[in-house]
Amino acid sequence: MIESLNSKSVNSEQLIAFWRSNPVQASKDIFNVDLDTHQRMALNQMWFNNSQTNIMSRGTGKTFMNGLGASLEGILKPGYRVGLLAPSYRQSKMIWAEVEKLYEQSPIFQESCVRPPAITPEKCYVKFRSAPGKVGSVIEALPMGTDGGKIRGARYFSTYIDEAAHIQKSILDVVIRGFMATSANPMEKVKMIREMEAMVQAGLMTREQMLNPPANKMVFSTTAYFQYNHAWERVSKLISEIKLDYKRAQKAGEDLSRFQFIGGPLNADQIPHRILSDGKRGLACFTCMDPSRGFMNMESIKEAKREMSDYAFRMEYFGYFPPDSEGFFRRSLLDKCRTHGEFGPILEPRTGLMYTMGVDPARSGDNFAIAIFEIDTDNEIVRLIRVLSWNKKEFPLMHRHVRSLLRQYNMTYFQMDAGGGGTTIRDLLANKENCPVGERLILEQEFDEHKTKLGDRYLGKLIQFSSYDWVHDANHNLLSGLQHGRLQIAAKPPIPGQIWTPAMEDADEEMERALTEWSSIVMHPVGSRMRWDSPAENMRKDRYSAILIGYDAARKVLANKKRPKKLAFGFWA
Repeated sequence: MIESLNSKSVNSEQLIAFWRSNPVQASKDIFNVDLDTHQRMALNQMWFNNSQTNIMSRGTGKTFMNGLGASLEGILKPGYRVGLLAPSYRQSKMIWAEVEKLYEQSPIFQESCVRPPAITPEKCYVKFRSAPGKVGSVIEALPMGTDGGKIRGARYFSTYIDEAAHIQKSILDVVIRGFMATSANPMEKVKMIREMEAMVQAGLMTREQMLNPPANKMVFSTTAYFQYNHAWERVSKLISEIKLDYKRAQKAGEDLSRFQFIGGPLNADQIPHRILSDGKRGLACFTCMDPSRGFMNMESIKEAKREMSDYAFRMEYFGYFPPDSEGFFRRSLLDKCRTHGEFGPILEPRTGLMYTMGVDPARSGDNFAIAIFEIDTDNEIVRLIRVLSWNKKEFPLMHRHVRSLLRQYNMTYFQMDAGGGGTTIRDLLANKENCPVGERLILEQEFDEHKTKLGDRYLGKLIQFSSYDWVHDANHNLLSGLQHGRLQIAAKPPIPGQIWTPAMEDADEEMERALTEWSSIVMHPVGSRMRWDSPAENMRKDRYSAILIGYDAARKVLANKKRPKKLAFGFWA
């Protein structure tokens, strides 16, 4: 909180009161930040509404706006506690990085703080100076923890949530909304009103510009997501309630100036205006086309359009909320298979369980992808626990990664695609010169050239994607496993009993990329047969292929384990 400013032209308290009523100008004066038009509109909504929902395209500055809003509140609102939250601590740190940048470029921000912003394993925080008898403001960025455990008990007057669609609804409803029960200092509200009344009397602001006494605030920011997610429920309910409130106020002859309906509709009127507000609650939605020319990297957007399915591109860049993915494997089904809450990415093998993997090699620009599965033979459950990918790697390195994962998870069986260099990796695995000291050759089962060699026959017969029967059966078996609960997928954080580490965050992000590829796969007729493929030529499907191969391998391991052991010929039964 600013307590004093050296200003000859304007009383410091009047200047602070002016900034509180003009956040865009405050951003320029305090941080020397020039905001684009869409950012000015969003900041005003974030500042003046008690509950604000932002649906913003990738690249429009969503995370920056959260950091800016939080920094302004820390400087201009005395005794405020501001929380920065996201699905992972890493994402919370991204908002925090924006706070740090603003601190570095603002002498006023620096003068306002007790010490520079700090990062610890538990939280990121900055504490502001306080005058005698006042509590200094605080901004904190926290990890979510198990079931919101890391933030449970924290209390904030303002909460900024980034990538909010990917936070569990139960955490939003129970834990984060609990922050709203904390009351700010009521006498500070009285003082702020007095300051602004003086500004009106002095002609420095109009009565319409007066900021209402500050109430607890929640800013919910995200890109668009599927309609089965809680974000669409929030957005559609907000739109409906603001419209109904407007009609009620109109019918009652009330002053309608508190309502705002700005901009045209999006996505066939799915969102009727860019800005909707009733003076307390607001919605702001901006696409990649809304910023001024030069703000967005259009080449990057064109590349995204080439590599993404139509619905996914519109979701990420145009604020579109699709009912579901449009492929053979619906995203709602994949997400449902993650709701068990029992395990996240598993980076080390667990006792009593078996492991296998599917390997999809790559020759040039494609990803080299591996999907790792855990097999619970007692419960007859297969779990997709991890997906890894590397881009533009040489075959010797791919060979080393395969060997490393075989050791790490104690695998005795895995499968690999013959194409994309699969035969080359097979040969490296069976080559004495490439075999690490102390290890054995890895041989392919049913391969004539390997029958006379000594080694571990861990590699199943190479998969031929040219085999229609295999591709058809593998896809339908994979879909059936998902539909009937025989296949589970590593859940999103937080997971009870699991300590969330940076390595697990990396694994979760890679799993998200795998699910995006997987859910984009479409089935379409080619002559008298069906073909499973990505909807666009430039879209990647390497992770999906590794999953398809790996699940087929896992089913074989499970079937072999269940098969009754036969006695040798001539033995009595």
